[in-house]
Amino acid sequence: IVVIDTHPDKSFCTLAALLAASHIIIPVKPSGTEISGVGMMLSYLRDVGEVYGRSWEIASVITMCKRSRLSDEMIAQIRAEFPAQGVELLDPVIHHHVMVDRAQSLGESLFKPGAVLRSAAREYDIFVDSVGDWIRRETR
Repeated sequence: IVVIDTHPDKSFCTLAALLAASHIIIPVKPSGTEISGVGMMLSYLRDVGEVYGRSWEIASVITMCKRSRLSDEMIAQIRAEFPAQGVELLDPVIHHHVMVDRAQSLGESLFKPGAVLRSAAREYDIFVDSVGDWIRRETR
């Protein structure tokens, strides 16, 4: 498994990463503009696929999610719309934690003591398992 993490623009770097990939994960924040952005990315992928004769398994993960009623509504919209567009949703929803931002900026592990960091680390741990399950299932 090779993971290519690149900014989702239409540069040569992104095109090269897409052509080398078999699976694509699109992170999405639960907001209207992000949901629209995924639609534009899917359109771009269709265009690239047609030109280069490629297709991909595509999934998404909901990330940087704040705990609010609006976020819950956006998550429900994502769960309703993405599968209909051929995008599998990976678990779990990854929540935004200020403590995670701080730890990352300091280069600290999420696995150090602290309930918030352990909870955040657990979300990422579940996500990694979800990615592995998805890739194994799709490559059979």
